[in-house]
Amino acid sequence: MEYFNKLKEYILKRGMKKNIQDLTVFFLIGLILIFAANILVSNNKSVNDKKAEAALAVQNKSPSYKDELEEELTGILNNIQGAGNVKVMIYLETGTESVPAYNSNNTKKVTEETDGNGGKRITNEDDSQTTIVTTNDNGVNKPYIIKEVNPKISGVIVTAEGANDP
Repeated sequence: MEYFNKLKEYILKRGMKKNIQDLTVFFLIGLILIFAANILVSNNKSVNDKKAEAALAVQNKSPSYKDELEEELTGILNNIQGAGNVKVMIYLETGTESVPAYNSNNTKKVTEETDGNGGKRITNEDDSQTTIVTTNDNGVNKPYIIKEVNPKISGVIVTAEGANDP
């Protein structure tokens, strides 16, 4: 209770005009901070949206490995006499793995110190930095892929109209 009385006395001593000025300044600073945070968050979202769109465009521009295998196997089985209409479904263990290129910087430094009493100290410093190499494609940075590893086939289902079940 005593704290509130002291606060009330302080406010009355300063005068109402000064208090309104202080409140206005604090209010404006708060608004500026809110707008700055909003701008930073919206810029971050737009960068993430561009990255997601670029990834989807890469995925949708060509048929997948699975689709290519299914089409190829269907074409081969359709050429078998008496097979009729053939449908193929292939199951893969995982998705395609992309291996990016890396830029590695390794530094090794050995320091040997001897003090006046004959003590010896050896200091080894190893510094290793690895970063992914990126390419710029229409303003979007993408990793430079050096190899793509296709997944293992875990199963195949084949149906054919003209096939007999012995």
